[in-house]
Formats: sequence, C-alpha cells, structure tokens
Amino acid sequence: MIKKYKKKPVIIEACIWDGTNKEELISFSKGAVSFLQVQRSDGVVTHCYVKTLEGTMEANVGDYIICGVNGEFYPCKPDIFQKTYEAVKKTPCHSYRVGQRGKYIFNPITGKNEYTLVSYGFCLGTKECEECSCEGDKSKCNFY
Repeated sequence: MIKKYKKKPVIIEACIWDGTNKEELISFSKGAVSFLQVQRSDGVVTHCYVKTLEGTMEANVGDYIICGVNGEFYPCKPDIFQKTYEAVKKTPCHSYRVGQRGKYIFNPITGKNEYTLVSYGFCLGTKECEECSCEGDKSKCNFY
C-alpha cells in the first residue's frame, strides 16, 4: 500500500561549495570532503568529492554540502535544498535566565577573601537549574 509521508522538522548544518572555500569545507566536514585540481587548456578546475554513506559523490560549484542528523555528509543540488530547507532563525530561549550568586573572591590588595555577587546564566528547562550555554538562543539550548 502506498502511503504519504512528511519529513520531520530537523535542524541540519550545511555549507555551499563556492569553488574557493576548500579549507572551510574540509574543516566543516571533518575530512569527508576532498578536492582534486585538474589542469585543462582553459585553466585549473577544482573538483569537490564528498564521502557519503553510499560512496564518494562529486559536488558541483553551488551545491550544498550537508551534515545529516547522524553526522553523515552528502551533497545536495541548490534547487532541492531550497525546496527542502529554510534558514533557522534565532529564537529567544524563554527558559534562559540571568541570575546572581554570592561567591568569595580573594582581593590581593586587602589580602582577604571578600564576598561578592557574580552574574551567571542558567536555563530553567534544566534539572536542578544547571548552567546552560545557550545564552538565550533557543537553538543552542541543550535542555529545551
């Protein structure tokens, strides 16, 4: 029986191969992208290759290199990418709060420990109000 399915809303990371950003793609892909320069009569052409789960695939200039939900990499044509994905907008994390806590800090001038208030950020979505590094950005919140 044929059924219809809808893609789940997942957030991925991607980078466009623009023909010049080799170092950026190598760093982004953790080595899953490699390049081959070929000398032709009209100049040097750089080919981009991506190691995917299905084998090595070539990416053309303008293609997106995607890091999938399981950390795998693969190329995607721009028209397919535009139909499938949209940029993630920063959304304030409504669970993030800034607070203060008391702390003893050594004062080298007086030679004594002095009690002072220190600001810190935490996420209310955490158990026991553990500190969170989301800084108010919901897409970075580990506990949302």
